[in-house]
Amino acid sequence: MKAMGIISEYDPFHNGHLYQLQQAKQLTHPDATIVFMSGNWTQRGEPAIYDKWVRAQMALENGADLVIELPIVDAVQPASIFAQRAVNLVSSMKCSYLSFGSEHSDWNFMKLATVTIGESNEFHDYRYTYPELFRRTVKKQSGIDLNQPNDTLAFWYAKANRQLSCPLKLIPIKRYASEHNSDKLAGKIASGKAIRSAIRSHDDSYQKFIPRSSVHIETENPLFWSDFWPYLRYELTQSSLSDLGRIYQMREGLEYRLKRAAIKDQTYDSFITDIKTKRYTYTRLQRLLVYTLFQMTEAEMANSRQAIRVLGMNQNGRNYLNQVKKTVRFPIVDRIGKDAFNKTLEIECHSGILYGMLNGRVQDKFTHPIMI
Repeated sequence: MKAMGIISEYDPFHNGHLYQLQQAKQLTHPDATIVFMSGNWTQRGEPAIYDKWVRAQMALENGADLVIELPIVDAVQPASIFAQRAVNLVSSMKCSYLSFGSEHSDWNFMKLATVTIGESNEFHDYRYTYPELFRRTVKKQSGIDLNQPNDTLAFWYAKANRQLSCPLKLIPIKRYASEHNSDKLAGKIASGKAIRSAIRSHDDSYQKFIPRSSVHIETENPLFWSDFWPYLRYELTQSSLSDLGRIYQMREGLEYRLKRAAIKDQTYDSFITDIKTKRYTYTRLQRLLVYTLFQMTEAEMANSRQAIRVLGMNQNGRNYLNQVKKTVRFPIVDRIGKDAFNKTLEIECHSGILYGMLNGRVQDKFTHPIMI
């Protein structure tokens, strides 16, 4: 069996995701489609609006055969690390193809990925954010202005792919209709951002932008950063500055800024506005807040191990898993038992407790994969 991998968040699964999945299948004709999906926290540093089980079910209902989790230590990362760890998992599952959305699907991303991104003096110009300096470097070396989010992530996928001993065949699918950050619900396809905004404001018109099989999400309890704010604020106000300084990617005295704002601000929205500076993007700060909320230290993240956590599958996915399970280099986890808090998934299980407290569904301990 030949498999195609798709790295995703499906936050939530919508018509644009369905279009990409169908197009990728038409181009590759895989025997199995494997989705590598972020768990309960996303790469932009926000809680997934619905939990990983709801979103895995949506993926299986709409063409995925097997859903593998990208746990918090893999998913909530800068694009370069996110791509590296996700591509490692895709490769470990013996996939032949990796498909992803892109604003410029005609670009040769493997060639573009020869651009050197290092710790040059250019990256220490504090007048600009890292993304701005990154764009300058890429344009200087390649002539291409990498200014779209999906293209940028595709660049990092290609970078990671070049490091594999047996590279994957990349299948970029042109992003159709709505732009990544569009706030508008229009046409047949809307952005995830617009759909999440509609759900938050109780605007039921979002339902026509998700597949009919997924309308059951209207009965689910969506979560946003504001739901986690009391717990984050407690961590920031009660933790010592030295403890905050040990949090993963806490740099340049940010712990002082975060603590001062947490003491002063009553809401998450006012807090995130207060801590924003020209130096740091909102996504960079939001990822830092996730690490702080769950007390993820530099040492813990350095020692984190990767695993194949199965969230769901159909019979075709089960057949593929049986085919490759003896050759996969990472441990395969299909049930979380009493050893849920071992080193492999310790941080994921700890973070899952709080998410489950807020949405009323146990996230990890004693859970089994969804079977369709």
